[in-house]
Amino acid sequence: MQYTKQTIEYMRGKDINPRFDMELIPNALWSRESRIAYWCKDKSVIHVGCCDHIGVIDEKIAAGKWLHGILDSECAFVQGIDSNEEATNYCNSMNLSKLPIVFGDITSCRIANIKEFDYILLGEMIEHVDNPVDFLRNLHTNMSKQKFGGMYIICSPAN
Repeated sequence: MQYTKQTIEYMRGKDINPRFDMELIPNALWSRESRIAYWCKDKSVIHVGCCDHIGVIDEKIAAGKWLHGILDSECAFVQGIDSNEEATNYCNSMNLSKLPIVFGDITSCRIANIKEFDYILLGEMIEHVDNPVDFLRNLHTNMSKQKFGGMYIICSPAN
């Protein structure tokens, strides 16, 4: 995996920034999905916006690019949650996830055993939120009330 100069300085402790945006240089050996799976391997993850657009789920599965399916095979435990009821119902009716996907709003719902999760992954959804700042603030408030002590991974989709 290749990193930018700024990323290397951050990783070596030369650039101390709690809001660091890690930019990865494109690499033919690592797809976006495989990078995320690598970060989440053997971890407990809440995957927010896990379903994708209903019209592309099967297409992505066939191409090996449906992120939630990849995480299902790589994570120790992954709980999907999505606010798209149609897509959630479709994924659950087709048994596309090891665990049933929860239909709900992550900024207000209660997550069982939240303290046991390592990450909350917002992998393919932040670009769909009308006000990302308010969304992230509300998410953090809700998760803090539930004593979530893990980290957030926010990834925008590939170009």
